[in-house]
Amino acid sequence: MKIFIQKLGKSLMAPLSIIVAAGLLLGIASTLKNPLIFGNTLSGIPAISGFIGLVNSLVGQMFGLLPILFCISVAIGMARDDKEISAFSAIIGFVLFHVTIQYFLSLKGITGETVSVDYLTANGSTQEAAVKVNSMYETTFGIFTYRMSVFGGIITGIWTAAIHNRFHRTQLPTALSFFSGKRFVPIMITVTIPILSVVMFIVWPLFSTCINAMGSVIQGSGAFGTFIYGFLERLLIPTGLHHILNQLVRFTPIGGTAVIDGEQVSGALTIFNTLLMNPDPDLGTMRQATRFLTQGTHPFMVFGLPAACYAMYKTALPKNKDKVKGVLFAAALTSFLTGITEPIEFSFIFISPILFIFHAFMAGLSFLINTLLGVMIGNAGGGLIDLTIFGILRGTETKWYLNVLVGIVYAIIYYHVFKFAILKFNIKTPGREDENELEEAEEIIAGELGNAVMEALGGKNNIKEIDNCISRLRLVLNNTKLADEKKLKATGSLGVIKIDEHNIQVVYGTKVEKVAFELKKSYRSGTTESQGREEFLSPMTGKLIAMEDVPDPAFSSKAMGDGFAVEMKEGIVAAPVSGELVSVFPTGHAYGIRTNYGMEVLIHIGIDTVELQGKGFDIRVKQGDHVKQGDILACVDLEYVKKQGKAMISPVVFTTGENVNVKKTGKQIKLLENDFIDIL
Repeated sequence: MKIFIQKLGKSLMAPLSIIVAAGLLLGIASTLKNPLIFGNTLSGIPAISGFIGLVNSLVGQMFGLLPILFCISVAIGMARDDKEISAFSAIIGFVLFHVTIQYFLSLKGITGETVSVDYLTANGSTQEAAVKVNSMYETTFGIFTYRMSVFGGIITGIWTAAIHNRFHRTQLPTALSFFSGKRFVPIMITVTIPILSVVMFIVWPLFSTCINAMGSVIQGSGAFGTFIYGFLERLLIPTGLHHILNQLVRFTPIGGTAVIDGEQVSGALTIFNTLLMNPDPDLGTMRQATRFLTQGTHPFMVFGLPAACYAMYKTALPKNKDKVKGVLFAAALTSFLTGITEPIEFSFIFISPILFIFHAFMAGLSFLINTLLGVMIGNAGGGLIDLTIFGILRGTETKWYLNVLVGIVYAIIYYHVFKFAILKFNIKTPGREDENELEEAEEIIAGELGNAVMEALGGKNNIKEIDNCISRLRLVLNNTKLADEKKLKATGSLGVIKIDEHNIQVVYGTKVEKVAFELKKSYRSGTTESQGREEFLSPMTGKLIAMEDVPDPAFSSKAMGDGFAVEMKEGIVAAPVSGELVSVFPTGHAYGIRTNYGMEVLIHIGIDTVELQGKGFDIRVKQGDHVKQGDILACVDLEYVKKQGKAMISPVVFTTGENVNVKKTGKQIKLLENDFIDIL
């Protein structure tokens, strides 16, 4: 469950980048039309007013797309591979999910017309009751459905990813082979999504009531509620679960609800951005929304943490100051400008619980203080850019000057607390490590980054999955104990989080995209000296046949991939390479292996043998097993299979795009023989 939640948190990040960028445009447009800054001069210029109108239109549409954006993002983020198929299926699933709900609502006589405020008041409801009922529903992509905000998209995305991971390698009988594998996923989504829709049709009203009640409690908790939010948000950073908390507050009723221009809007960030598009926004409502936004982060992101960096520099060993100066300055500048704090935070949160708790407490206190002072600065960044656009440029009504004053006090406090704690408790912050550690770091970084990271993780054979979020690699390994934290630190890692024996996170901060790219490139590009690619061996004994000569168009057409076939003479089938069994058919006639270097092979025993329903096949493995080259996969009763009229010509397909040159067709090859094909 922990791994699931962390993957979900990472998956929710993609839409946020779009919304933050859209919010910056919206902030600029709002500044241009602010009469307190420019009067009515700029907004009266046709080009400027046209730009403002265009921005409002684009951003408004973007907010309407949020549910399906979250759906696609979650489906991509939680799919193990073939992520584009998961994304395609998610769109289908999202539409069918709401169409099914619309159908069941119509059976109860609930339509857009029957829940309109005019209809309800004409039939005896009070205005307040009519508005409350109407706010429970909305029209999404022309489909009348429950008002589920981003929850509908997230739930559908999770369902899509689960179906995708379960069925995207399914192989159907030969006659239906066109619909196998990737093509089978959208079909299964179409078949199964109504089940999810029926469940949500029943439970959503209760779930919605609970969510709204939770939002009411948080809203009613006043400034103390913002302290709890700010404290927990920082406290969850090592786990990555702060992403979930943030998105719930920013985009769901947990972060508040408001009626703007007759439409109910949910989530602190959505409310704030919607009000920015309004020519005469309700400042009281906006101030309620910004309590959970960037106004609480500026004091420690723009001021506090850069001051902590300076304290680390001042307390570094004299001989190491020049070596860490650039790293600390870059981390401080990143936090100062953009609000990305992980490069600083991961330099102390694992080695000093005292400083970590202090930092989390100060974060919560910052949210509380800014709420009490009536500061009104929004968006979801936290650096100087947001402070300028959404605070300073929007005028004194945002009370940005109070935010800056709090920040100055924070800089003083952070500097002195960090300096005192580092010296008092001899905390090994950057520049206070042993000199040989720094020298080793420079030596490794000077080499190829991708290979260095891969070797630090235990080599290719130890890596199963590579993924990343905004600041850290998220990896699945065969054994996390083989990961060398010291070597990872030498590659520039800011911290390592071993979640369990298979899952690990390696924090790199803003350069994580580059590290992930280099690691994937090294993983795919062949081998390192310590991790050689195995020679492909024959999985069975028999006559070697070219793929185009297989008496089954599903294979001879090479629609599934290139390969070869063997007309079996003996009944033992063995693994031609080492890897993970990604598919083992219950009927025992087919096995899919993914190697440690990314190649995938499908071994299909006989033609149309799926029709035997497993009779004649003795399966020796199960899906998910890790097999070594030569391990027995199955034993086949050849005589029985032949008596059933099935040919024992067995295709071996390379499903990841490799080209195969069969060296000598018609040759008799033995089990685990080599040098009979070339893989190009």
